Amino acid sequence: MGESNWSGFREDYRRLFVEEWSPFAGVVLLVLVIVGLMVDGLFWGVFGGVKFWGDWFNNAIGLGPLLGVPRELDG
Repeated sequence: MGESNWSGFREDYRRLFVEEWSPFAGVVLLVLVIVGLMVDGLFWGVFGGVKFWGDWFNNAIGLGPLLGVPRELDG
């Protein structure tokens, strides 16, 4: 890669991670992420994985049907 390509990367890095963003841009990005997660139905953070492990464990020890956990879990 030539020096001109690296200067472009440096400029992009500086604009994204060094310079301060406007609060309006931060709010717009945060709202877009929240709406995207709500529409997609994904879990936030590790809580989806913990629930999946708990459901798997309950099915493994036979408590799944008693607790209303489906027999076939979504991955």
